[in-house]
Amino acid sequence: MLLAPHASPVFGAAKTIDHEVAAFNALKKLGYLAQDADEFDLVQKLRVTRTKARSLLYQAALRTERSDDQNTAALKRILCEHEIAVDGKYFVVEIPDPLLLEDVRRRVRRAKAISDKSFSGSIARLTDRALAHLLVDILDRDSSRERNSKLTRGTHYTPKTLQDAVVKLLAEAAKKAIGDRVASSLVVLGQEIPRLLQEGWGALRPYLGGEGVSNPD
Repeated sequence: MLLAPHASPVFGAAKTIDHEVAAFNALKKLGYLAQDADEFDLVQKLRVTRTKARSLLYQAALRTERSDDQNTAALKRILCEHEIAVDGKYFVVEIPDPLLLEDVRRRVRRAKAISDKSFSGSIARLTDRALAHLLVDILDRDSSRERNSKLTRGTHYTPKTLQDAVVKLLAEAAKKAIGDRVASSLVVLGQEIPRLLQEGWGALRPYLGGEGVSNPD
């Protein structure tokens, strides 16, 4: 692994970063670094700055082929296992993988939703609608289109789209997390998002008028 960059594409042509990524991957293979090592692990064990650690993680990720399904699975795991907080009108979650953070930015932009201008580093700051779009996007897309169509046609459903239902879920979860106060300080969100990602669309039943999202007319 360490010698491979010397011959790629020809001897002496590889850049310094290629050798650094090779060493980084070798250290993970040896077990010195965890497979999911974040920038703090690199700062501690490699004695580099946090900026350098983020850059190394990003460059290593760029050189690793990952499918959209793998990114989706990684996002689900982060949203289920990491704390999600409410800070004013934004939902805040830390995403250690810099390339995955770029994937979140892409999904939010594709949905024409808005994120905070400080959406940088390892922190994603999303409005309720941006987070709702992200959650719907990483769940079953084909199923979501069909269910959205049924919700739109059904007059007895109060939210007319899955995004609106998820926004309602987020509002209730945030209210539960902070009481009836305005979300002016950083507080930990409840378990509604992990439940949605684990149970699927059935978790939206309490937030829909009518018979529920699992079997709309």
